[in-house]
Amino acid sequence: MEQTAASSVVDTLFPWLAWTAIVLLVSWWAIRRWEARLAAKQSFKLKFPLSPMVFLSRRLVIESLVQDEEVQAAMQRRAGETGQSLARVERGVRRQAYELVPAFKAVFYFSIGYWLARMLLLTLYRVRLVRDSRDEYAKIGRDATVVLVMNHRSNVDVLLVNFLLARHSAVAHAAGEWARLWPLHHLVRLAGNYVVDRDSNDALYRLVLKRYVQMAVTHGVHLAIFPEGSLTRDGRLRPLSFGLLNYAATATWPGLDRDVVFLPVGFSYDRIPEQQGLVFDDSREFSERGKLYTLFASLRFVFRFLRLPFTRREDRFGWASASFGHPVSLRRWQRARGIDLQKLSAEERRNHVDALGRQLIGDVMDNIPVRPIHLVAAALADDPQRRWAREELSERVAELKAATDVAGAPFWDGDVDDATNLEEALHLLVHIGAVHVSAGDVAIADAQLPMLQYYANSIAHYLEPDQPDTDEQAADVGQDSKKFLATVYESFDRVQDRSIDGQGFFERFYDAFTGSSHEVAKRFSGTDMVAQQAHLRASLKHVVEFAISGKPGLEMRRIARSHSKAGMGIPSDLYDVWLDSLVAALADFEPGFDAQVELSWRSVMAPGIRYMRSRYDAAGQPPHASSATGSVADEGIVRWIDHWAARAPDRPALRSAHRSLTYRELVDESGRLAAGLHSRLGVDVGDRVAFLGHNCIEFLAVLFACARLGAILVPVNFRLAESERARLVERTEAKVLFVDARHRTQALDESSRCVRVLLEEGETAGNELTYADLQHVPGPMLASRGKFDSPLLMVFTSGSTGDPKGAILTQSALHWNALNSRAMHDMTRSDHVLTNLPFFHVGGINIQTLPALQVGASVTVSSGFDAADFVEVVERERPTLTVLVPTQMQLLMKLPNWQACDLSSLRSVSTGSTIVSQELIAAWADKGVPVVQVYGCTESGPIAAHQTVEGIRPGWGTVGHAALYTDVMVADSDGRPMATGAEGEILLRGMNLASHYWRDPEATDKAFTNGWFHTGDLGYFDENGRLTIVGRKKRLIISGGENVHPAEVEHVLELHPGVREATVVGVADPEWGEVPAALVVANDDATDETALREHLVRHLGRYKHPRYLFFAGSLPRTGLDKIAYPEVSALVEERLKQQRD
Repeated sequence: MEQTAASSVVDTLFPWLAWTAIVLLVSWWAIRRWEARLAAKQSFKLKFPLSPMVFLSRRLVIESLVQDEEVQAAMQRRAGETGQSLARVERGVRRQAYELVPAFKAVFYFSIGYWLARMLLLTLYRVRLVRDSRDEYAKIGRDATVVLVMNHRSNVDVLLVNFLLARHSAVAHAAGEWARLWPLHHLVRLAGNYVVDRDSNDALYRLVLKRYVQMAVTHGVHLAIFPEGSLTRDGRLRPLSFGLLNYAATATWPGLDRDVVFLPVGFSYDRIPEQQGLVFDDSREFSERGKLYTLFASLRFVFRFLRLPFTRREDRFGWASASFGHPVSLRRWQRARGIDLQKLSAEERRNHVDALGRQLIGDVMDNIPVRPIHLVAAALADDPQRRWAREELSERVAELKAATDVAGAPFWDGDVDDATNLEEALHLLVHIGAVHVSAGDVAIADAQLPMLQYYANSIAHYLEPDQPDTDEQAADVGQDSKKFLATVYESFDRVQDRSIDGQGFFERFYDAFTGSSHEVAKRFSGTDMVAQQAHLRASLKHVVEFAISGKPGLEMRRIARSHSKAGMGIPSDLYDVWLDSLVAALADFEPGFDAQVELSWRSVMAPGIRYMRSRYDAAGQPPHASSATGSVADEGIVRWIDHWAARAPDRPALRSAHRSLTYRELVDESGRLAAGLHSRLGVDVGDRVAFLGHNCIEFLAVLFACARLGAILVPVNFRLAESERARLVERTEAKVLFVDARHRTQALDESSRCVRVLLEEGETAGNELTYADLQHVPGPMLASRGKFDSPLLMVFTSGSTGDPKGAILTQSALHWNALNSRAMHDMTRSDHVLTNLPFFHVGGINIQTLPALQVGASVTVSSGFDAADFVEVVERERPTLTVLVPTQMQLLMKLPNWQACDLSSLRSVSTGSTIVSQELIAAWADKGVPVVQVYGCTESGPIAAHQTVEGIRPGWGTVGHAALYTDVMVADSDGRPMATGAEGEILLRGMNLASHYWRDPEATDKAFTNGWFHTGDLGYFDENGRLTIVGRKKRLIISGGENVHPAEVEHVLELHPGVREATVVGVADPEWGEVPAALVVANDDATDETALREHLVRHLGRYKHPRYLFFAGSLPRTGLDKIAYPEVSALVEERLKQQRD
């Protein structure tokens, strides 16, 4: 009976339980699916998408951490040292990993978590971003990992930074022991944060923490770190610990390689919730206090928080302020110092990371905002016993504000006047009981001096001069005798107002300084001479004041800070040039100049200059290239392939239809070529090496061989006529000509002075040898002779007279252009570039090909372009990036099987060379391939402005923004910048530009003025800073991606004896964009079109030939007897219409 009843209960409950289980499973699956889709949607909206790591299951991340090689090796050592079983040690590591690894939920972070944080933050504070460098933050490549380095004022810091960056990225923080409390530990982990035991001395735990941080950094998880470790108790920065910074800076993980970009952030608050406990309570850390204390402290805060919505805004916590500094790329920082942290010893690595940490902390300190409450607290704390009248206090606050302004501090006044700021600051201080205000007087309340000092110390670094860095420096500062100073003062009185040949002392000082070298003249070209002279006068005053007082003034400290910023790039030896120029000017202007006067000036100047250099060196800036041993400056761009050959030797670097090279093989082949060129053919630094042939892997091997030698590679346009090629090679005085089989016969007569290197195997004659023979050189690889500033490429571009100009691009220019390309394409080593443009075009070499080799990606080289072959290669090789000119894109669209072509592997296609139609871009977008426009020229290397995939639609009709390392200006005829929307000539400036034209100083001076290159193109900037190209100031014709200069074609036509004069204009063409059309005035009726075309074949490349050739009795002219080109174009259009009819 009982068994029957039990069976009945089971039969009744089982279906119910089964359906409940099914409903729960389906619900769980639906919620997880909804969560994943919502997370993906949110990630798409962010500037930096969420790292794939945050979507992995927590169990998988823990397992990856436990199975890491370093962790496994440490576990083995621990088991051997302690006698424990390996399984027991592993269980302990798993517990540690479980404590560290968060359980990130994007839905919680961006919805519940964000709104809770927002509500809490805005209930407590009004928020202000004082100095906003997030525009530079937005330029950071999406494949980089951002690590925010911040001062730690309050636990509110975490809420504030997450609130400010909520639309940019998710940020993970290291939480302290307080985060272990229930229910905080759940909330902390759901937000992606990890809990750290800062007091642990367990080496195995520290290793697990290190590898987790490095795993997160290399997988693209953005982190925030507080180098102070815990909250400051006196307002000053606590002793710094660079543990997490060291982990991030040295992060590696198998198969991953990301740049780490550090972003300094400074915080300050009018009040902080923890102020009472931090300033007056005992100094025990959380781990030393009882949980009961923490519980009551938390409940007290919650009670106060719940009352805040019912209090007046002015009785809450005032303003929370933040400032973002300039991002510091770890890769660029290492290159600037000429180091690779991964290759250094542990001690050397630690020293360099400490230097990086000091630089970042200096940047954080420079970005801590100043508020009126800090100024009032500083004024009162300076004289604690004094009762201040409001007027006196107001004056003192104004003085302190001026001092912080001189120091370059970010200041936020709340958009109100000084009097209102003073009243608001006093109200807050009275509200917390720190001051008494009575009968118009202000005094510190009893026992409240530490509270005022806490807020005063927040900005003390802006008001206190830097101390000498060493005791030796301090001693040196005090050794300047009164005798030297007296001599300097007397000498200065004699020279400062004296004039020689109408030139004053400071004008001569400035001329001597800028004339000291070409580099200095170039750096200061285009600056205001009067302003520079005033700056020199002020600098002289600051250095003398330093010699008298033994410490730098506020203005000198500000200048030292600005010089030590990575963006200014002042080489440290420029201070010596400054002093030598001063002495040279004194020698001319001081009647009593002798050795004693010179000694006095140099002795008085020395301490200040030593201080400036010490501040410069402390900031980790690059030494001058001449003294940078083992740096990029010494190795040039061969460092790119050397790096990847060491790191990933078997990774494919180059592929073609005939052969392929790994990075190790590319280094070996280019190294053997360099040795052969040097030892067998005598090629050395500055010599020219020409290359005539279609695209091939050998071209890039020769390029890196030239980079190693410091030689100049001259790509020769095989589309030129034979006579044109001969003149070009002769002009360059090339020692060697590499030539392929298709052009060997044509090259025999053209390059008789050159040694010819045949790219293919075969019989040789005369002064010929084969590419393979050149590599048979015994001995070790030749050491790199090329420097960062060595010329590497000579690319010819037509001049206005038709005479081609050789634009010289240095290895530095190629380096900075590659960085522009990486930012443009979001290029990483996982990319695969398909190169179609010919290598005699700077775009074929530099838009994607060399940048791909810089990042360790793969390049497939096509010998030429054929639409059907292109599709076949894309479908077979699956490249991710390529460059096509509009003509090539149109040819592809004309393929019969265009709709069926599989181009899905392409992340984007880059294009340029002319104004690209929106219809063409839209047609490729319909195919699923974004078309990204790039603007530039041969002289800009070529990337000057570009779109990104994200910026195509917002920038419709434009060529995008200025490239990351290039300045673009739209100027009027006098070189002055135009207003937004106003049309003018496009000028370019940047490290990626050509240095000069080959042996053509006149053309160089005409094109490069005051540091700007004049493109001859017309355009304008819209309100969002995007550049629109509207035409060409020069009459350059771009036909199918090729530059055709009318003056050159006119010159050749007029060489024919039957032509009196000729002019050439561009006419629109649906296939080629535009084509040349000529209007010719003949000498007699015997001159016909056939004769002229035969003449053109002998003297011009076919792509330059006029598509249309018309005869006229005369050319239209203006009243000044100049050719009227608008009338010429109209006449040509009329003839074309008649021809079609």
